Amino acid sequence: MKTLIISVDYPWPENKGNRMRTMHFVRFFMERGEVDLMCYKSHAPSEPSESMFRKEHYIEFDPIDSAENKGILTVLRDKFVECKPWIVNSFGGNTVNYIQAIIMEEDYDVILCRYAVNAYPLLSLPDKYKQRVILDLDDIMSDCLYDAINGEKFGFELLKTYFDKMVYRRYQIKCLELGKIILCSEADRAIMAKYIKTPKMHVVPNIAPKQEIPIDYAKNGHGNKFLLFVGVLSYQPNEMGIIWFIKEIFNKLPLEFQDIGLLVVGKDPSDKLVTVCGQNGKIDLIRNPPDVMPFFEKCFAVVVPVLTGGGTRIKILEAGNCFRPVISTPLGAYGLGLVEYDDVLYFEDYRSFVDKMNWLQEEENHNKLTKKLNEVVKSSYSEDNFQHNVSKLLQL
Repeated sequence: MKTLIISVDYPWPENKGNRMRTMHFVRFFMERGEVDLMCYKSHAPSEPSESMFRKEHYIEFDPIDSAENKGILTVLRDKFVECKPWIVNSFGGNTVNYIQAIIMEEDYDVILCRYAVNAYPLLSLPDKYKQRVILDLDDIMSDCLYDAINGEKFGFELLKTYFDKMVYRRYQIKCLELGKIILCSEADRAIMAKYIKTPKMHVVPNIAPKQEIPIDYAKNGHGNKFLLFVGVLSYQPNEMGIIWFIKEIFNKLPLEFQDIGLLVVGKDPSDKLVTVCGQNGKIDLIRNPPDVMPFFEKCFAVVVPVLTGGGTRIKILEAGNCFRPVISTPLGAYGLGLVEYDDVLYFEDYRSFVDKMNWLQEEENHNKLTKKLNEVVKSSYSEDNFQHNVSKLLQL
């Protein structure tokens, strides 16, 4: 079997949720044959090194193809005739031809495409190649995720965004013409089932990250005095969520919990986030740590204040691995199938967060939630489960 994996990022090092999922597919297909990689030139490794892939192809977008260099009639045709939303504008004629030429020349058995954004060049392939595509949607592009990526708009730009969202919904449905579709959760499959009633959609949940738990790691964190937020801090939904949590909830918590602190741990925080964290002496911002395990060990609970966007929910799986309970917004745990008061606690505002914190003060409740989440992660988000699901879809 010869496989092409199309991604945005170069998937190594495996230090972000999207790279982890890509590498799970890489390892799966490498066990079954040769694997080539295609990713964006702007995300290629800065230092050349020995490649794990048979071949590496880089997508270099041609500025001539960009929307800024097109007339209004061409842009309208792209959107409403070609069903080409803003988010795929970089894929102009030259880029599409380059990608299609490689696919047809190499005659891949499987083309695994990560994200709908990368599927645009595949929609106009000859049908025999089109049916070899496995599109990993990962997360459905909801309106709120679109806004998080595209940024806040006003006036005429807001109107343009409204129409572009309509076009993207049509585009996402058009992507269902490809051979097979992978989704991360049953919840996403139920949404897409409104548009297509074929067995081509398959759920392949994420794998919980492999974390080496030290022998002396304190699995019971009930007596700890810190809440923990961990994630890629440059990712807009993470930044928006943690800033909202600090301003609307954490800054008021001393009224109820005098000794509680907050650890904000992750990569590349913005100046805005640094400023917000610096205004409260009970917040520690830890940038780019080599290991997050010590922070899990220090925390009482993990908070996931995601208000918009998607993501692979890796932070919740990590918390389950590390024997810590999770207090999340409903969107933060979307698609994981977690049950409140069994596996997770949900909050939407200050009062509901305080209620959940009070419930966790009972050590029996804290331990019960921790134990159950750990069991769910091990049973439903294991490497064996991932391999089984991908193998099953290849056989259909």
